[in-house]
Amino acid sequence: MTTLTAAELAQSVRFNRTPRNMPFTLFAVMRNEMYFLPAFLEHYRRLGIRQFVIVDDASDDGTGDYLAAQPDCCCGITPIRFGSHVTITDPSHGGLAGRAGPILKRVVPDFYLQGQYVVIADADEFLILPAAIPQVPDLVGIMAQRGWKSVASTLIDFYPASLAELADALPPVGVDELFARFGLFDAIPFMVLTPGQQPHKCGQTASERLFRLCGIRNVPPVLDWIPRWIAERMPFGTPGAAWFKTPVILYDGDTFMVASHAANIPPPPDIMVAMAHFKFNGDTFRKIQSALLLKSHARKGLKYAHYEEMLQRMHQRGLRFEDRVSVRYTGPQQLLELGLMKLPV
Repeated sequence: MTTLTAAELAQSVRFNRTPRNMPFTLFAVMRNEMYFLPAFLEHYRRLGIRQFVIVDDASDDGTGDYLAAQPDCCCGITPIRFGSHVTITDPSHGGLAGRAGPILKRVVPDFYLQGQYVVIADADEFLILPAAIPQVPDLVGIMAQRGWKSVASTLIDFYPASLAELADALPPVGVDELFARFGLFDAIPFMVLTPGQQPHKCGQTASERLFRLCGIRNVPPVLDWIPRWIAERMPFGTPGAAWFKTPVILYDGDTFMVASHAANIPPPPDIMVAMAHFKFNGDTFRKIQSALLLKSHARKGLKYAHYEEMLQRMHQRGLRFEDRVSVRYTGPQQLLELGLMKLPV
């Protein structure tokens, strides 16, 4: 366990170029994301991002070198691994402690980007904005005008039609190819916004549909020793999956990420954007094995164990990702009509 101040944790990150406190910055923490990076940077540049501040967790696939070569990227490394346990001693942080990865998402933008609206995204999360708000500067302008410190986004699982398509590990050459290869999603709304509250879940994601289809059970960690054939006959529920995110927040000292996906304050109910979450792709098998080996994610990567088991059962039973609720993505207007996005009045 490492004990230090928020500033010490932020300054433990050594950047190839110092982040500038400038509007329209994206912040991310990553490890071995070369599969997505060209498409990721292309997509967010299209959306008006002017600076990428990315903390790299000891990547060994060229991620760091690739980012360092981009003139709009500030790539940083830290000796503190993302799965390490850290405790922040600042009284203003109220005994903040936990895995370093999520805490870096709070303290690094707060240290370098104070007073700015910042986009927060993982490498497999692609923000989708309605045509009426085509770029991040347009969204930030509306947020600033209305005094909103965050916005909510549905986190929509995107996938190919069949399991066989995950076998092609060749990275997409750009964002358009990414959506073309893995452009299916479930046409079901699953999030409701209520004034003064965090988003409320009202439906299931594609991941949850597939977990249920494959009979995956969310066995409590203390009972992991139970043989699977017994656990499957016990009344454990289906594992949950990430379904929303606050992808843009104002780092004003009072607003911050309290977890990988949620800000500490409820988002306004007047607007809902979307993020395409490319959970199932040509890099899925590698990422699962890496997560299970490193155990740096929440609950030592338990969610990746669920996905590994799900994919194994899909293969054994000849199951497909595509279902009667699947549709192919055609654009933001489609998400508005399906209730997966919402425009402000």
